[in-house]
Amino acid sequence: MSDLKNIVIFGSGGWAREVLGIVEMINRQSATWNILGLLDDDPKQHGSVIAGQTVLGGSDWLYEHPGINLVIGIGSSITRKQIAERLMVQFDIVFPIIIHPLAYVGPRVSLGEGSVLHAYSVATVDLQMGRHNLLNVGAMVSHGNRIADYVSIHPHCNVSGDVTLCEGVELGTGTDVIQGANIGSYSIVGAGSVVVKPIEACCVAVGAPAKPIKRLAPPMFAPAAVPLGSELS
Repeated sequence: MSDLKNIVIFGSGGWAREVLGIVEMINRQSATWNILGLLDDDPKQHGSVIAGQTVLGGSDWLYEHPGINLVIGIGSSITRKQIAERLMVQFDIVFPIIIHPLAYVGPRVSLGEGSVLHAYSVATVDLQMGRHNLLNVGAMVSHGNRIADYVSIHPHCNVSGDVTLCEGVELGTGTDVIQGANIGSYSIVGAGSVVVKPIEACCVAVGAPAKPIKRLAPPMFAPAAVPLGSELS
């Protein structure tokens, strides 16, 4: 056990269980991680057992475990950013990149810390992914993509080449994005949509072709207006 690296997962919901499963599959292939358990700031969860792992406590648990490896098991882009940035300021944490053994990462692909790639996800070639991104089951990102931080790409999405996904974008299950159709910060694209032209920041877009149907208030931590792709420059 001394050669294994200790790791905890922050969260106790659905995506936390998915992340746990990925870590377990990594260990099946090659013993890598000593899973200590889960963390959740909801006191009602403390001591409960989820998917065979105990919820050890909340964020304060980290004070006694400096240098611990931690993965944020939260599916929401906004919530994931809020948690990550708070933990980075308060604690000494390592955010490893977690890649399922059945994911494919091609040549010249840059992955940011804390990102998670699920089974059968594909990052083809020559692309940039930022920090704390989520690439879910069967999702594909392609050549020339520039994907900022805290982006959530849900199952079976296909992102064609030369697309910019700005910070906090969420692509619902089965979304297709055609080449060059950039998406602005903190926009949400509904499941099954087809994005054929750029989507502005802070809106909900649905349909084939995808069209904005609702404006969203910018998150309090985000600038009121961010030029498309500027956070990747």
